[in-house]
Amino acid sequence: MKISRILPAAGILTLLACGTAFTQSPNQIPPGAGVGVDRQAPGSQWRDPTNPSATSADKRAISLSCSQQADAKGLHGEAREAFRSQCELAKAKAQ
Repeated sequence: MKISRILPAAGILTLLACGTAFTQSPNQIPPGAGVGVDRQAPGSQWRDPTNPSATSADKRAISLSCSQQADAKGLHGEAREAFRSQCELAKAKAQ
């Protein structure tokens, strides 16, 4: 009878102790982590005001146009992906 009362209590205490032992502060950053990495803070905008980025509608139009050009050339696989990548970069710079 005593064991049936002790085991649940010991189990609950063990779970509580383990839960706090493995927690880590979200603000804690290990030394050397992210050294030399330029990271964007959540919610911040690094856009250049002199060069506004394309809207999502513009990006879709560019992507569709490049896909149609790749279809017309009969490209498939890696060649198609390389063509579309170059096409989209060129069109994005032209805007």
